[in-house]
Amino acid sequence: AAATPPPRRRLRDARRDLHDAAASRAADLRAGRSWVLDFFSLEGWAIVLALVPALIILVLFIFDHNVSSIMAQGAEFKLKKGSAYHLDFFVLGVCIVVTGILGIPPCNGLIPQAPLHTKSLGVLRTEERNGVRVDVVEKTWEQRYTNFGQALLTGVVLFRPLIGILGLVPNAALHGLFIFMALASLPGNELWERVCLVASEPRLRKSTRAWYEAVDFSTISRFTKLQFALAFVIFFVTITPIAMSFPLFIAALVFVRTKFLPRHFSAADLEALDPLIDLAPADPPAKKTQSREDLMGGEDGERGASG
Repeated sequence: AAATPPPRRRLRDARRDLHDAAASRAADLRAGRSWVLDFFSLEGWAIVLALVPALIILVLFIFDHNVSSIMAQGAEFKLKKGSAYHLDFFVLGVCIVVTGILGIPPCNGLIPQAPLHTKSLGVLRTEERNGVRVDVVEKTWEQRYTNFGQALLTGVVLFRPLIGILGLVPNAALHGLFIFMALASLPGNELWERVCLVASEPRLRKSTRAWYEAVDFSTISRFTKLQFALAFVIFFVTITPIAMSFPLFIAALVFVRTKFLPRHFSAADLEALDPLIDLAPADPPAKKTQSREDLMGGEDGERGASG
């Protein structure tokens, strides 16, 4: 039987194989692949068939990006500048068109990176509410330097030698990063807080949320169990052969919220536990401004009345 090579040699061979594979892909790009894809090289049936996963990805991006934007611009951050949900999504659409023409992966706003970014810019103070010490945001530094720096560093990594180093990062390290981001996003998550309340003894239940005082706890428990079950179903779909269809299950939550839940929960309880967010509020009525002639006429009238 052949002797097993030592671990250091196996690691060196794996690095060489990765380098050879990357060099082969780069050579193929220089030899035959243009910067712009040839869309008409596919047959008609292939184009029609590709629309199916494209629509699924569209649904994913609509929900993923907008939910990320909502969480990153939550009221708890006390942002001064107004939101621009439609403009953000339009810019995302333009970027996806460009990446599609170039044949590279599309970009998207992700959870929990975007909300964590906003949270990191907040100035916090600790105070006690209902016997619970919580961190409250006093203000958030609203600027573009960190966003631009993040995008710049992402672009730098795409060039050599960093792109080669990035390919050597072990999968275990990436999985650890994802676990860290997931755990870091739990504080302040209402679902996680309600799950902890349901699992706690009644005498240990404390919360600073408005719905904790406004809604009966049996209703909170029933709503939490249903929400957790739906989250588990969507997670279970992602580890099955139909994992690509999980955005459709996320889209189905709209039907659950607007049609199913109102039949089993009161409107007041739903407004407290899961309020609907208006992404396109009506513009406030414009204030009527007086023209110079009106002001002059008013002054003349006052003078005439006083005379």
